[in-house]
Amino acid sequence: MQSTVGDLLLWAQNFDTPRVGTPATLAAMQKPTALIGGKTSTYGFGLGIGRYRGLQTIGHNGGDYGIAANVVRYPEQRFAVAVLCNIDSYVMGGTTTINPDALTNSIADIYLEDALSPIDASSNTALPPPTPVKLSDEELSTKTGLYRIAGRDLPVLISVSHGTLMLRSYYQDDTDFEVTPVGANRFLFQGRVPLEFVPATTGRPKEWHVGEGKDQALWQLVTFAPSATDLQSYIGDYRSEEISVTYTIVERGSVLIIENPGRADIPVQPFSKDVFVGDSVGIVKFSRDPRGLLTGFTVNRENDRGVRFDRMKRAD
Repeated sequence: MQSTVGDLLLWAQNFDTPRVGTPATLAAMQKPTALIGGKTSTYGFGLGIGRYRGLQTIGHNGGDYGIAANVVRYPEQRFAVAVLCNIDSYVMGGTTTINPDALTNSIADIYLEDALSPIDASSNTALPPPTPVKLSDEELSTKTGLYRIAGRDLPVLISVSHGTLMLRSYYQDDTDFEVTPVGANRFLFQGRVPLEFVPATTGRPKEWHVGEGKDQALWQLVTFAPSATDLQSYIGDYRSEEISVTYTIVERGSVLIIENPGRADIPVQPFSKDVFVGDSVGIVKFSRDPRGLLTGFTVNRENDRGVRFDRMKRAD
């Protein structure tokens, strides 16, 4: 969908003076959802329900790489704010410091000054962020590698580029995210998510602890390495009739390469048995028949899962 700030404000105004949809439908969109067990969610039918400085708010934010947006209504004041940005929103996992929620709040601070509750000074006593430190390329390189997000079985590549430690998710959009060192083994992602590197010990490879408390995630180094014979078994041509594309898999220097005519070659790294990961293709999962013979693979990305490629028979 494409829209403008003006059109979004007309959409917000429609909740006060309905022209599209019935009053019952619009009311249902703004009503907290009843959950099993008797509790309610702060989410209606497509709209978030909350409060800001004592006033009820109804709205929704969103974003992706290169875009950020937020629309929020103050129904009792018949006031609405719409913000569209052509840069990332870190609230939605982007790389910049823009926060569209903060932008809409700051506008409400001006126009609804007389109706808003005073700002609670005690809520602004957060400790300042740690001071960044400088680590050498040698120190950073000890932390690199392909890691598995435990519990989700997703790959994250950690590398060094121009003196900076970078995170890369093959499952998403092959985008590098910079992390800032604040200690020998401590880093911050987007200035707020802590990452702690844990060096390898006897019987346990190096790993990362990401986040804090009950939401902390474990990233484990991938140590799986297929044999030379195993790598040879993947070589061949694979065809996806769904997207009319043929991939050729070859081996070069003990690395599997996916060739796609007219495009750059794609090296893929072993992740687990019959699973490889790489740019563009994300997570490549090979399949076998009951005899153990390879029959094809699927390409899996966040927005394209299960794209099937069947192994083509070799011409005699």
